[in-house]
Amino acid sequence: MRAPSEHNFETIWGHEPVKRLVRGMLAENRLPHALLLHGPDGVGKRSTAFAIAKMILSSGARVRESVVAAPSAKFAWRIEEPKRSPDEPGDMFGDDGMEDLFGDALAADESESKPEPSGRDESVARPAKKPELKASSVAPASTSPADVPLTVDPRVERMVSKAYPIEWENDAPVPAGHVDLNIIEPMPKSKSIKVDQVRMLQDAAHVPPMEGRYRVILVFGADTITGSAANSLLKFLEEPPSYLVLVLVTDHYHRILETIRSRCASLVCQPVDRELLVDRLVEEEKVDPALAKVATAFSEGRPGRALQVIGGKLLEQRQEVFDARLAIERVGSAALPLAVQRALGAAGGIGPAALLLMSLARDRLVRQLAPKSEHLLVNGDLASTLDSMETDPSALFLEAERLVESMKMEDHPAVPAPQPALELALWPEP
Repeated sequence: MRAPSEHNFETIWGHEPVKRLVRGMLAENRLPHALLLHGPDGVGKRSTAFAIAKMILSSGARVRESVVAAPSAKFAWRIEEPKRSPDEPGDMFGDDGMEDLFGDALAADESESKPEPSGRDESVARPAKKPELKASSVAPASTSPADVPLTVDPRVERMVSKAYPIEWENDAPVPAGHVDLNIIEPMPKSKSIKVDQVRMLQDAAHVPPMEGRYRVILVFGADTITGSAANSLLKFLEEPPSYLVLVLVTDHYHRILETIRSRCASLVCQPVDRELLVDRLVEEEKVDPALAKVATAFSEGRPGRALQVIGGKLLEQRQEVFDARLAIERVGSAALPLAVQRALGAAGGIGPAALLLMSLARDRLVRQLAPKSEHLLVNGDLASTLDSMETDPSALFLEAERLVESMKMEDHPAVPAPQPALELALWPEP
């Protein structure tokens, strides 16, 4: 399984509309200064954000266009991993390291600084050629759509992949990865983005890109920005530098201030087609087809959630929760308190327990009303369990509705008693 930072447009499952939009923006040279990437949790927004960053950074000028064309400018605008230790004598990058760093740029420098043969006395000093600063090293150049490459530079992909996860030292992020990429996300302790982080973002944003045409800033968990931080971000969005592209990523679109949303181009990451997700899980992750179908159904087309189902303990939890529900079915209300406690303990809370129980109620309803439609089942691998429980369809429908209501309590940690709520969902008062 790839880490989010290792993805590009070729490896991401689905999200074709987003890919087409970004490619079209780059091809037409109409990339907005701010993108708002949103969609359900686990749908692949983080991976898509990194893929967008790689595409944007690859669309910039090559290194020979981003280095001042003068022999004196042989400094590390584009730092690659050094081939020898800095503690060793000699050039930090080694004799061949600079060639790897700058490639054709150094050859161009040498050819321009080398005197041309002539019949005059070469001892007479010639006026030095004035260094020319390429516009692409400071701000975006006006490039025609045909000149914009729409493929990812291998080096950009490698360096962006090294930028995440963020390492922290004394509550401060340690810079890593691509020099034209900055990343901020909620602080580990507070779980929110503070105003100091937005100010750091502003400082970084006013540093012109060193390698290409753009500087990219990724903001994960944009809905967790505090009020003061949001106001600072809003002021920044009103007059951003011309070379900056800000990518905000959130699970909760409507928690973002309307004034911020209105200044961003909205990109929606929809759930992946279920057949496509099953195929990718089987072909690329080598998952058993039956398990892939169950994981896809539980995840509702969200690749991240599907991989969590496969790699986690959800299937074991499901069996424990279903057994608890069967006990209520067999014994009646006397088994209710212990069964609900067992379900809550196995699932780890009222939200996951209600989700599993709702899938069971739904499948039982499908099994009774459409017994031949096995493709509609979430728990298709437990057909025998579903057939062993016969209940009035109207009662199953009402139970599913009550379970949906109980799931909402997970968003309200102040609710002190999840057990009575789940008991009422499974065995309503007469």
